[in-house]
Amino acid sequence: ALTIAAMFSVQNVFVQDGAADEKSARRHYAVREGDQLTLVNVYNAFESSKRSQQWCQARRVNHRSMTRACDTRKQLAAYVTKLGVPLVSCGRESDVLRRCIAGAFFCNAAKLEADGAYKTIRGEQRVQVHPVSVMHQRGAQWVLYHELIVTTKPYIIGVCSIEPQWLSEVA
Repeated sequence: ALTIAAMFSVQNVFVQDGAADEKSARRHYAVREGDQLTLVNVYNAFESSKRSQQWCQARRVNHRSMTRACDTRKQLAAYVTKLGVPLVSCGRESDVLRRCIAGAFFCNAAKLEADGAYKTIRGEQRVQVHPVSVMHQRGAQWVLYHELIVTTKPYIIGVCSIEPQWLSEVA
């Protein structure tokens, strides 16, 4: 959860110039569960590279943003430790992490409609998954989103799939 919070605190994790390489780089780390776990993969790979600038250039990852995310995560970990809360990793248990996200963002749930759009639980607004999301055109029945933005139409970003029963467990 600390890694996700740190990664969402920065903008433009991937170099954004519209090149096909950008989409390819994003897909390389993509996981079917969604954007949050994809960002965790990028973060872990960056740390494994020892925060290498060359690694970032080769993978179209923004080195400055990643360095900030690492610094932010370190600060968050220090705060949590200072509060006496043990730092426990969920490891590869993606369901544990997605349940945690459900607990924090249950108000930002949306259900897939027959036409492929989503309807938000709060406000029943019709939205689309933004094309930069790894969840774009995946068709997950239920999702949580980090943010709703309006450009040419309402889009949700920072999207992950969830099980609907998780909402009743945390709400």
